[in-house]
Amino acid sequence: MPKAGGSMPSSLPTNWAPMTTIRWAGWLLSKPAVPRVRLVVDTGIHSKGWSREQAIRYFIDNTGRAEGGATSEVERYCSWPGQACAYKVGHNEWVRLREKARAALGDRFDIRGFHDTALAGGGMPLTVLERVVDDWVSTSRSSAG
Repeated sequence: MPKAGGSMPSSLPTNWAPMTTIRWAGWLLSKPAVPRVRLVVDTGIHSKGWSREQAIRYFIDNTGRAEGGATSEVERYCSWPGQACAYKVGHNEWVRLREKARAALGDRFDIRGFHDTALAGGGMPLTVLERVVDDWVSTSRSSAG
């Protein structure tokens, strides 16, 4: 597990599962609700001094998750400071690079090729991922024209 100042954020966030929509108290929460709650909980524990129980209660109250699921997530954040933030930074960068490649390649953009390229190297620093994607864009441009 990386220590503070280690190799995170990485191009491979720890949770690749799609964000799901949640029903809570009769309301349909938007897809970003759970990641936002994760960020608040991670920060609450490590910056604001929240107790484990405080964090679990916040998670349950704001997502509608069962106690077991909320506890599991909170315990992960207790043992891995900044994990939720690293995941979100990696996600945002992945989306930014994908859109940058799409804009550069236009109709020649191939989502499968993008994913194959970006995933082929495994976890890597985000600056390296950007170089990998930029190289793929350059190669894609030259092979198409």
